[in-house]
Amino acid sequence: MTSTASQPRIHSTARVDASAQLHPSVQVGPYARIEAGVSIDEGGVIAANAQVHTHTHIGKFVFVDHFAVLGADAQDSAPCKGQLIIEDAVKIREGALIERPLASGESTHIGQSSYIMACAKVRSGASLGHGECLTNAVDLGAYAQVEDHVIIGGGTCIHKGVQIGTRAMVGSHAIITLHVPPFTLSSDYDRLCGFNAVGLKRNGFTLETMVDLRACYRAVYRTSGEYSQRARNALEEGIFKTDAGERFLRFFTENQEGSFIEPKTKTS
Repeated sequence: MTSTASQPRIHSTARVDASAQLHPSVQVGPYARIEAGVSIDEGGVIAANAQVHTHTHIGKFVFVDHFAVLGADAQDSAPCKGQLIIEDAVKIREGALIERPLASGESTHIGQSSYIMACAKVRSGASLGHGECLTNAVDLGAYAQVEDHVIIGGGTCIHKGVQIGTRAMVGSHAIITLHVPPFTLSSDYDRLCGFNAVGLKRNGFTLETMVDLRACYRAVYRTSGEYSQRARNALEEGIFKTDAGERFLRFFTENQEGSFIEPKTKTS
């Protein structure tokens, strides 16, 4: 590593464009590459052989592991003009790929304190909230929207444009092509397994909130009619007693494009 008191520690084999903006505390490992138009805030670590492409902003105390590629062009014939924004305290493990969107003015966004495990892929224009966990080899489709504190199991594929609500959990090796409501558990091929009771209990949700969420879940999934209309009726009737219950119902009324995942009998 080469450095001075006011310069980042950059290994002699790394290639860092002179116009890249690196905080003095940043460390860049062997054979890493950082292009023009990149900014990295305090405490950033770019490990060996990692690549950070242009129009990428990395927040404070972000760790980028070996062979990760950030800000890559989407796998499309046209060059990308959007940007990648990574907030503070994000950890990105080896071999992960995060793309930039095609259009100028758009961004791929990784929220604070998220954890992206080995070989996971975040496609162009996708957005992650705070405290996400994408486990090994997850493939998050372009323009997918993931709310805060979601866990997605290893090898799962999320289709383009899918929205996943807060505190949802998606099991390993699932294929999700429909919107996933908050506070739920899903798996397999667009299979809703029910209310994520265990996960919410582990995260300190009160009994009152759990009971309310169950009531709201039943109002949507165990009555007749279209899901958005069922949720709208429940909101008008005021059946929810907590903020979490209201948030669950509003997920259906605010996401008018696309369909919602639903309970299915598991087949062999």
